[in-house]
Amino acid sequence: MVKRIYGELVTTGSQAGLPVRRDLVTGIYLPAQLASVPASALDSAFPCGNPVLWAGLRPGDAVLDLGCGAGMDVILASRQVGGTGWVYGLDLSEEMVDLAQRNVERAGLNHVRLVAADMESIPLEANTVDVVLSNCGLSLVPEREKVLREIYRVLRPGGRLVAADTVLAGELPPEFRQDPGAWAWGVAGAVTREEYLGLLADAGFKETGIQVFRSYEYDLGTVKGTFHSARITGTKP
Repeated sequence: MVKRIYGELVTTGSQAGLPVRRDLVTGIYLPAQLASVPASALDSAFPCGNPVLWAGLRPGDAVLDLGCGAGMDVILASRQVGGTGWVYGLDLSEEMVDLAQRNVERAGLNHVRLVAADMESIPLEANTVDVVLSNCGLSLVPEREKVLREIYRVLRPGGRLVAADTVLAGELPPEFRQDPGAWAWGVAGAVTREEYLGLLADAGFKETGIQVFRSYEYDLGTVKGTFHSARITGTKP
């Protein structure tokens, strides 16, 4: 469902209530970041935060971006880790991965590997990544506990998860967990702050944190409510 929606977005520019809007990006990223990314990456980005800015990446870091989309955060991360580092980008949609590959090539970067795969089964060996990033990607996956366990597996000891994701302010009616538009917006897959912290702890993460920095109202026809954009962090001991 989500794979189809975001795949069609590459070719149609709008699907399931997801319009291409540059202001979604310019309201979140710094001008210097925007200037270093091809326009085609900006126009297909749907961020809810700025994990590259938060992560404090260093030259030589190995980074994995889950739900990399058109490659905006992959490009920004690769510029920070430099030629001695490496960035992996993973997305479920083959169309998005193809677009990300073109954007990476336009940016002139050669220390990036992009792959179409499920987050629940990351095609990397254990203990190989310093930082895992995600920008509104984790809430698109129904079985988030599997994704968090996979993130924990591929991180090296001392490695960090730094993600932007949606967090519910209250409970969402079960019937809306089946709504394609709600899934595409990251609402149907969102959980509460307490549930999220529990999932992080169950996966093995320490020094976890969820910092809310923006709130939105959602209207799913008969039900209205609030969800937040939040910074999600955790460390593998």
